[in-house]
Amino acid sequence: METLRTLLFEDPFYLYVSLGALAVLLLVTAVLRRSRRALVWALVAMALGGGVYAMERLVETDREQIAAAYAALAADAAAHRTEAFDRHIDRDYIGFEFAGYDVGRTATLLLARFVMERYNVQSVHITRMDITVHGDTADARINTIVRFGSGDAEGVYVLRWKNMEWVRRDDGWKLRRAALPELDPAAALE
Repeated sequence: METLRTLLFEDPFYLYVSLGALAVLLLVTAVLRRSRRALVWALVAMALGGGVYAMERLVETDREQIAAAYAALAADAAAHRTEAFDRHIDRDYIGFEFAGYDVGRTATLLLARFVMERYNVQSVHITRMDITVHGDTADARINTIVRFGSGDAEGVYVLRWKNMEWVRRDDGWKLRRAALPELDPAAALE
């Protein structure tokens, strides 16, 4: 079921190629054999392709909603804003452990503001997202490339978020837990 959902709503490339090839084959057959039936079936294949495109554009899957929420977080970090953090971090955010202390929602928001200002976050580029949805929860592994413009962390870093847990709420997907990311200097990327 998950494969079908992905094929129809998230990545219908193979359906486009298959339906396009079928339509071309049927059009060639219609021209060579002067067959109305082949022409009608070619039009049906094209209409199905249009239908797949419409479904892919109209339906936003859970994975796409989580990806959009994370993209909003990344964009706000690069713009030194925290509105997306307020919107997409769960009210029951569990947080992470740092220096022996649990860091909850309020402390995470303060830490995000501090990092954005102290290290002058200049850009955040998402390079990979692996999101697995389990009903009303989801696990995500997300890699980002972040450019810091000042402070002792100046440069480009790869942040590997390995344990991000999302939860579905009435107003959308919220980040419930996130372990600190692995932080690798990415000097080769500069």
